[in-house]
Amino acid sequence: VFQVILNVIDFDMNIQQAIDAPRIHHQWMPDEIYYEPYGLSIDTERALASLGHRLTLRPEYKGPTRQAFMGDVEGVMIEEESGVRLGASDPRRSDGLPAGY
Repeated sequence: VFQVILNVIDFDMNIQQAIDAPRIHHQWMPDEIYYEPYGLSIDTERALASLGHRLTLRPEYKGPTRQAFMGDVEGVMIEEESGVRLGASDPRRSDGLPAGY
């Protein structure tokens, strides 16, 4: 969820772009950094590996029977200027539904 909020606030993405963006996760036990395809640049991968981090690429998880490894986010956002309400569902799972009023 934090990465989605960060994408909206700091990277000026709309809610769907923020939810769709690749994610990373630092796992404590075991001590690994999991990342989705395109989640890290090659330079970032090399820099983290040179610091001793263990990196694990996780495949994309899509479809109704696949659990989303990096979480599942449903979001509702109100555009500040127009007041338009936007709903977004995580493509990592096909059974999500954003709901708000």
